[in-house]
Amino acid sequence: MLQSSGHRRAERGNDVVSFPVLEWRGSEEDLLRRVVRKDKAAAALLYDRFADEVNRMVWRLLGADSDHDDLVNEVFLRVLGSIQSVRDHRKLRGWILSITVNTVRSELRRRAIRRRFMVTREPSEHESMGYVQDHEARSLLMQAFTVLDRMPANLRLVFSLRYIDERPLPEVADLCSCSLATVKRRLARAEKRFARLASREPALDERLKRASARGDS
Repeated sequence: MLQSSGHRRAERGNDVVSFPVLEWRGSEEDLLRRVVRKDKAAAALLYDRFADEVNRMVWRLLGADSDHDDLVNEVFLRVLGSIQSVRDHRKLRGWILSITVNTVRSELRRRAIRRRFMVTREPSEHESMGYVQDHEARSLLMQAFTVLDRMPANLRLVFSLRYIDERPLPEVADLCSCSLATVKRRLARAEKRFARLASREPALDERLKRASARGDS
């Protein structure tokens, strides 16, 4: 059962649209069933239920990114386009997060191709980490994501899911749609690659060495 709890405004191109904010009173199984049947109200609620988690994961995989909102929208377009494949509502959350990881992977690969064949504008500090008030923390975050930008997509994803999103290895494997053994191999390579690249960033390298000496990583 769906009940309205007010209205929300959103931009669609040059237009501003208003639609009801809905609360679901039924089971998640019933919600999934209604979305599969292309119930627009249920689809809106599905977005409301998972948008925060998808937004959070995109941030942790990419940092503050000018394409963040577009990527979140792409995730939900993919979700709605293939949700008929979900047979068990208990797997819905993990499936949506896997699509999030796959969407980010596709974007990282597109960017790698663009960097190889054309010159792209580097993001400004405001676009990257300007919202972080502490100057040292902002600088370290920018350096860390700069290092991650130089890593292959698969290595970056397992590294970010493990150390930035702090997920256990079995969950990382599920989200990346690969075996636990594959994740462990990729993570070992990612750790070495990150350490080597970070050594070129003095402040970040020093912070990593201090953390290692304390046993933090």
